[in-house]
Amino acid sequence: MRQVTRSASLERCFSDPGYTPPRAELENLVQALSELERDDARKLERVLGRVGWAAAEAALALLPNVSGPGRAQLFALLERLAGTTADPRLFSTLEAGLDDPLPRCRRYAANGLGKLGDPRAEAPLLRALENAPLDVARAIVEGLGKVGSESARAVLAALQSSDAELSRRRGQAELLIARRLERMAEGSLVLDRRLPASYHVRLCCRRGLGAVLASELDHFEIRAERADSVDVLHSGSLRELLVARCALDFAIVVRTPAHHGDPAARLVGGLTEPSTLAALNAWTQGKLRFRIEWTDGAHHRALCWRIAEALSKTGAPLVNDPRNGTWIVRADPQGSADLELVPKLLPDPRFEYRKRDVPAASHPTVAAALARIAGAREDDVVWDPFVGSGLELIERARLGPYRRLIGSDLSSAALEAARENLVAAGLERFELMPGNALELRPADVSLIISNPPMGRRVARDGSLPALLTSFVERLPSLLTAGGRALFLSPIPALTRSVATRVGMNCSEGPEVDLGGFSAELQILTRRSAG
Repeated sequence: MRQVTRSASLERCFSDPGYTPPRAELENLVQALSELERDDARKLERVLGRVGWAAAEAALALLPNVSGPGRAQLFALLERLAGTTADPRLFSTLEAGLDDPLPRCRRYAANGLGKLGDPRAEAPLLRALENAPLDVARAIVEGLGKVGSESARAVLAALQSSDAELSRRRGQAELLIARRLERMAEGSLVLDRRLPASYHVRLCCRRGLGAVLASELDHFEIRAERADSVDVLHSGSLRELLVARCALDFAIVVRTPAHHGDPAARLVGGLTEPSTLAALNAWTQGKLRFRIEWTDGAHHRALCWRIAEALSKTGAPLVNDPRNGTWIVRADPQGSADLELVPKLLPDPRFEYRKRDVPAASHPTVAAALARIAGAREDDVVWDPFVGSGLELIERARLGPYRRLIGSDLSSAALEAARENLVAAGLERFELMPGNALELRPADVSLIISNPPMGRRVARDGSLPALLTSFVERLPSLLTAGGRALFLSPIPALTRSVATRVGMNCSEGPEVDLGGFSAELQILTRRSAG
């Protein structure tokens, strides 16, 4: 490949892991992607993957004019974007890629079609499987596991191979298809199908994290930002919303008809609107099952029965199922407010690494917010002195490159939980150690990220002020020059005062609701030498 001119934007893609390039730079960056050596291309691909559909458009425009290894690198970007945008406009290009002369392109195309989750991909994948070389066949089999039906399961069952990896993927694909078909019979969420039109979608978060949540949604049309939620206009898939790791849930907002006076009639009217049913059907396979969650926290059983009876009379394909609902309908018992239709994501695909928990551990959305605010530096040595179940370390690692992860805790159970979660997240470069945060001294720490308020829930002896005071006093000796410590302080005036006294720069963030009490987000930075 030829020597690539390193523009300022390209250099920043390599030096700043959190950088998202502007639209004006995408054409040049995608061109560079097709010309870089493979290792550098993979780094740039990761950055462009955060941009979304605009990067896909640039790659699709360039693809007809590129051949050889550069073409494969463009297909690699399209594969990555298929897993985040799930845009059906990628389908025809990825389908054509199954016939590309380069096996690498065919492999990326097969993976991308699987990630799109479009059932139309089953037929071309099955055709491509007939004469595919081994590495392409592995990708096709994996793709079939994500989109295949009973027909694909029959083909896979008859597939014979002496290759252990292909056999392993075939077994996983057969299991995925069987599970999907079983779920479809009773109703399940569909992550990769687009809404039929633009809808008002509300993403809720812990109070105080609205601005952080909004920063994850810069490629969406934001309609409103509050302390505990962000409203966007969205016509895409449910999976596209999962980029928002700080969101507690996602809700399609539906207006209730004002002309109905009875609360039950208003709620049924909102649920049976054609646009409401179209949205529910877009994100559901099988039966539309829901349960009602009243905004005042009460049960209102009589009202629930009236709604169920009214729905039955309308013939609408909606089943009120309090135990196995795929959707939660959040509603005002007076029927005067908008309905919020919340897909029930259990388990949450964003946090599948969360295998074990410990008492008073962080919520993963809070850990994700802390990591996002802390930012990512490629040479970061990250320490969580109160590691709990390890969520802050995992979310920081997912954000971008790092040199080393360190977690410590007095509890052996916490360390065991953290290790299991870190391994489930696919992380390897980490160290977990027993010990007191006031005594340990890991070397070269550039970022301390933690959630000390957990101590307020489990400690009953009044020792928390002394613990936080002693810990903040140690920060100048623990951090490298310019290093930062980020945490939620339940005693903000105290930790702010101590930080100032020991020469740390203190940046104050919002107060965050942690479920029963609030804590102030603080970033303490050690001043650089000189």
